[in-house]
Amino acid sequence: MTVTMAAVVCVVVGATSVLGGVTGFGAALLATPLLLVIGMDVTDTVVVNLMIGLATRCGTAAQLFAAIDRRCVALLSAGCLPGILVGAITLDITPQVLLKFIAGIAVIVCGVMMARRVRAGVRQPTRSIQFLTGLLSGYLSATTSLTGPAPALMLLRSGTTPVVFIANISGYLIVACAATLAVLAVQGGLTGISFWPWMPALIVTAVVCNRLGLKIAHHVKGATFQAIVATLVIVAGIGTCVTAL
Repeated sequence: MTVTMAAVVCVVVGATSVLGGVTGFGAALLATPLLLVIGMDVTDTVVVNLMIGLATRCGTAAQLFAAIDRRCVALLSAGCLPGILVGAITLDITPQVLLKFIAGIAVIVCGVMMARRVRAGVRQPTRSIQFLTGLLSGYLSATTSLTGPAPALMLLRSGTTPVVFIANISGYLIVACAATLAVLAVQGGLTGISFWPWMPALIVTAVVCNRLGLKIAHHVKGATFQAIVATLVIVAGIGTCVTAL
């Protein structure tokens, strides 16, 4: 990776991490299409997003630890593990263009459903729904690093406050990102990555910008928060589809 490329990636990571702090999960959604547009391949993009996601979510979960629903996080985490394994296998046998397009469509659908949630009222998820949501999230995590849309949809439909939403999704994303990285490492997916020398700078940038976003989140009203999340997801899904064409 050249110095110029690293600088551009750093700017992208910083900007998207602010929004990630506001929403609890949106950094990878926006960063994925932007990183693909500037020339990163899918595998590099997945690893960058996972590393940054793990670093930023650890800080957020520590700050909001008391607000975490441990049973919900545990069920999501239990579902994500088999999803990650299936996704890691799929990543090796499926063309990247097809993966990007499918992921983009899935994200758009999630965003539309989130927008409907703003008008449709509250639905408390069952344990099976929480497990299946984790399963889908794990699959998307391993194939595209888009770990957040599925649990974000589930949590929004449950009617949680913004702070509880961010706390729960941060707790889950720590497990999902760490597990995905572990599976990719076992498969050799972390070798041959060109950005490793720049990773400390990317992580520091992401953590600082994420803390700024988290401070903003405390001042965002519930309805506004839901609208921001839904819009963010739809835009990211469209961007992912465009990069696949």
